[in-house]
Order: sequence, then C-alpha cells, then structure tokens
Amino acid sequence: MSSKRIAVLGSVIHPLTPGNLALWIDFADASTITTGVGGISQADDKSGNGYHLAQGTSGNRPDYSGKLNGRNIATFAGGPDLLARSTGTAVGKNASGCTSYVVFKHTSSPTTDQRLLSVQGPSSSLRHYLRAGATSNKLEIIARRLDADANATIVGSTNVGTGWHIATAVADNVAGTLGLWMDGASEGSTTLASSGGNSSNTDTAFVQLSSANASLDLVGNVAECIVYNAAHDSATRSQVWAYLRNKWGM
Repeated sequence: MSSKRIAVLGSVIHPLTPGNLALWIDFADASTITTGVGGISQADDKSGNGYHLAQGTSGNRPDYSGKLNGRNIATFAGGPDLLARSTGTAVGKNASGCTSYVVFKHTSSPTTDQRLLSVQGPSSSLRHYLRAGATSNKLEIIARRLDADANATIVGSTNVGTGWHIATAVADNVAGTLGLWMDGASEGSTTLASSGGNSSNTDTAFVQLSSANASLDLVGNVAECIVYNAAHDSATRSQVWAYLRNKWGM
C-alpha cells in the first residue's frame, strides 16, 4: 500500500490519516535517511511538506546506529549532535493547535536541560519546545499561541530515566490549553497565555531535534518524531500511540 494512502487497522492509525500533518521524521525508514562522514546528514520529512532536517557539519551529525524492535534509530552522542531546518516552515504557523509525538530515550537520567524537539518562531519565540532534565529528570513542554505571548510551561511528575518513552504535547490554541503526556499517561496541563484563535501567521524560523548548544543537546536516541498543526483529542492520541507502540514494540 502506498504511504500516501489512508490505512487504519483496528485502533492503529496511519500518521497521514488525521490530517494537518506538518512534520514526520521516521528513522526506521532507511530510504529517507542520508548518511555521510560523521553520521546522518539529512533526515527526510515524510509528511509531504519537504521540511527535511539536515546537518552539514560532520562533527555534529547523529549516528545512524542502534535498533529498537529491530528497526533503525538515531543516536545523539553530544558534541553537539543535532538535525535542523533553519529556513522558514509552516510547522505551527497559523494553526488551531500543535500536537507532537517523539519516541526517545536518554543514555543516562537527564539532570540538566536536554532538548528533544524545538519549533521556534521569529525573534526566538518558543512555539513548541519539548525537553527533559531541566527540572530534575522530568519531561517538560514550553509553548505559546501568539509570537508575543508569554510562555506556558508544564513540568511532568515522572522521572524520564533511561528507558524508551513516547512524549506527547498538545497545544490547543482555540481552547487555550496545553497538555503533556508520557507513554499515554498525563504529566499535567495548564493554560496558554491567550486563546480563541490560530497561532501567529508567521513562518517558523527553525525546527530541530536536539540542540546546537553543547550544554543543551540530547545524549540519547530518537526513533520517530511526528508533528501536527492541530490539537489531537483523546481518541486520536490513542490511535497514534497504538501506531507507535506497535511499530516500536513499546
């Protein structure tokens, strides 16, 4: 079956099915990964938007090494290692919400800020900023609806440790709410600084996995990252979680 076709099997939903898919990085799909000296030079975006994440510096490339459930993953060893797109995208732009799913693990329990996914608007506004370790070794999301808004933050209550996890964050810009989940269990909720409409209609300045700052980069692994320009309800989240759990054996 073509990856462009809808495929729903029981409670498992194909990532293309919900609509408003903004970014899809799948390290299991070797046909979308380009390697060179030092590791991964590009991870292609499978959403169809062409928002490929790249790394031109060989010393800052994550390794295409390791397996989870028999599938390829990326290894970020520090230094820093990161994949990024620094030209404007529509990830989080003029959107009624933003939902992200990241399958990840840390090499050791993070006790300082290690960035997983950054979606940043103009003037360093953090549209969707998922990290772990900034507060002990807890998962954390920072988000805003409008570029000029104050940040809304949730710090989870569960230790991340060194196991594999599915991190999920949902910003509902219309309702003005922000939620965080790890492995399907709620890690908290809060309100955004403003509500009642879409996010700012400005390009996202950059999107990245890990960080260009050596003190903030991820030391661990990423298997998959999916971002939607929509706020997923509980039923849709459950279906995407089922897809990820079945695929990655979690």
